[in-house]
Amino acid sequence: MKKILVLSVILIQVLALAGNTAPLQTVPEQTDYKSTSRLKDVVSFFSELQSRYPDQVILSSIGTSFEERNIPLVILGKPALAAPHQSDKPAILFVANIHAGEVEGKEALQMLARDMLAKHHPALERFNILLVPVFNPDGNEKIDPAHRPYQQVENGVGVRTNGLNMDLNRDFVKLESPEVKALVCLYNQWLPLVYVDCHTTNGSHHTEPLTWIWGRHPNGSVEIHRYIYKTLRLWVNSYVLKHYNIEAIPYGNFDDATHPKQWRQFPSMLMVGVDYFGAKGSFSFLNENYAYADFPTRIKACYAFLDSLLRFTLSHQNEMTELVSRFRKQPDVEFRDHVKAKSFPDKITIHGFREYRDEKGHRVTTSEQMDRKLDFMGDFSGNMEKINGFYVFPKGMKGLKEKLQQHGILVYKLLSPVTAVCHIFHFSKITYKNRPFQGHVMMKTVEGTWRSSEKTIPTGWYAIPLDHSQIFRQLAGAILEPESKDALYRYGFWSTMIYPSEWRNVPGDYPIYRLPAGCGLKLRLLSNDQ
Repeated sequence: MKKILVLSVILIQVLALAGNTAPLQTVPEQTDYKSTSRLKDVVSFFSELQSRYPDQVILSSIGTSFEERNIPLVILGKPALAAPHQSDKPAILFVANIHAGEVEGKEALQMLARDMLAKHHPALERFNILLVPVFNPDGNEKIDPAHRPYQQVENGVGVRTNGLNMDLNRDFVKLESPEVKALVCLYNQWLPLVYVDCHTTNGSHHTEPLTWIWGRHPNGSVEIHRYIYKTLRLWVNSYVLKHYNIEAIPYGNFDDATHPKQWRQFPSMLMVGVDYFGAKGSFSFLNENYAYADFPTRIKACYAFLDSLLRFTLSHQNEMTELVSRFRKQPDVEFRDHVKAKSFPDKITIHGFREYRDEKGHRVTTSEQMDRKLDFMGDFSGNMEKINGFYVFPKGMKGLKEKLQQHGILVYKLLSPVTAVCHIFHFSKITYKNRPFQGHVMMKTVEGTWRSSEKTIPTGWYAIPLDHSQIFRQLAGAILEPESKDALYRYGFWSTMIYPSEWRNVPGDYPIYRLPAGCGLKLRLLSNDQ
């Protein structure tokens, strides 16, 4: 009887162990790729992973959304570490579902995490891997079959915007949404070597299921941009083709559907995550899965891209780290204005389809495949000016001080007055766009001139040094320079200080001055709560 009892206990334990290691599947895998995950499904999936790998998975949150849903954060590693100061290993940050109608990244991150843990992926030992699988939970919970039916997901997908009707991928300069504020805070804590933002594209028609691009903002590292174009791009595209049978091209669109000559990018803009995090010094990437491919193929393409970046970073970590270090230590701010897209030296081939315009002028895409050899318009550059010294602005502009600190820019307070020759921009003309953007009347064009003038800067003014202590000084230049198209003031912030008279529509001086290095400022670093 005792033997039977012992055998029964052993059998129960074996069955329990077997049940605990049963294959863990995502919602698409469970439904033959007819459905996508809701927030609770994703949290449940990673909760189960955490129970199976308690030392290698931490399930946490970066904050809450506008509608007060938790934004899940998953940390992977051997071991998983809850804070960056616990390790000197580089961090890698993958974000998905920023546009909740674009769902492949959310599913690919679950599958990738599961497979990395089960197969002992070497990246787990070398990196702190951070996953934000549902960055826009408000949009994700509005899943409906009526949304984007061409994506072939029967239960539907979410919506592009968050609960505030804001496109989160246009908020990385003004930082007004709780979601983007939380993500930028996470980034500033971990300083990831690699950042990826997962999307779906429904633009030009072609056969390649994977398109992607890197942070191209000219205030970012030119060296990193060239390294990605010449080395990483070719390696990643070769890897996904060899190991996943997935063809990849740069993200873009034909300049003309019928007779294309160029493969064009969207403009380089700091308000977009890929350019923003690139300007902060990371290897920053935008993954765009081809919407007209079937759902399983889109997930596979995203998975392949993420895995390829992990593999590349494993084998090129020293080179990548050195490039980031050189960028963050370079002297001065290299500010570039009048930015335009140029073509790279080599043309690229896009496997497209023959298209034409019907009698009503509508674009018609046929099933006849046509290879297009085109100029790749992805090299963004402009006139460069070297800036050093300090930005200073009045102590009444506390809102600007707090916004800069949210970006991770160090802000100091002036402890005693100083008289110095200031570089001051005077506006001669400002025009505005015809329609509001996310609640802001945006400036369209700015004209003006610089002058040098001796000023006494009083105690209590704020100062932004542009020396080596300011690792995000390139970003500071891009959002504070008056002639920058990415400048914060162009959203209408502190416009009352730009227009000195309420009775005349005539702008005056820009309220942020440049001071030269070595002007004797006595400063105190401010914490975020001061």
